[in-house]
Amino acid sequence: MNTEFSGRPEKAEESERAFYRSMEELLPIIEREGIDLLIDPHPDDFVEEGLAAIRVIRGVNSKNVGMVYVASHSFHMRNSPLDIMRAAGDKLRLVHVADTMDHHASHGLRYITNPPGNPVRVHQHLKIGDGDVNWDEFFGGLNEIGFLDRDDTVMVSSVFAEDENAEEVSRYQLETMKQYVQKVTA
Repeated sequence: MNTEFSGRPEKAEESERAFYRSMEELLPIIEREGIDLLIDPHPDDFVEEGLAAIRVIRGVNSKNVGMVYVASHSFHMRNSPLDIMRAAGDKLRLVHVADTMDHHASHGLRYITNPPGNPVRVHQHLKIGDGDVNWDEFFGGLNEIGFLDRDDTVMVSSVFAEDENAEEVSRYQLETMKQYVQKVTA
């Protein structure tokens, strides 16, 4: 089961307290039922950064709680994908594969919102190659940490921006993901 941290970034301490209170109640059920709970540091959650997410996940101290890495959130996670993957190790058990543009590029003006400076977290879920994610680093990192060799991991395509040609994009994603996996494991 995967989820997000939720909560408000501007109320991080309050949200973190609520998260741990919820985990105190839910964790015995999760562990008793053998549920794998995987958490995504999502843009606009109280935990958005990759290494911070790993610290919180490790703080739960349960083999049943791990991390989701969503490639299209890469530029919101502050840390490099490879640093996050290395720190997560076997806690990383689910990846979502979708591209996105780096909103920090073009002097932070890749996206323009009105009014300027409003607190939004813009990102997309594009097909591989339509954005700025470094796919060699992404798939190479997954290989380096053993993600591609383990039975407890899942990789999914996570493209939302192509409903009008979803079947074609899904086939493209699958083939491209297979090619990258073959390239880094050869």
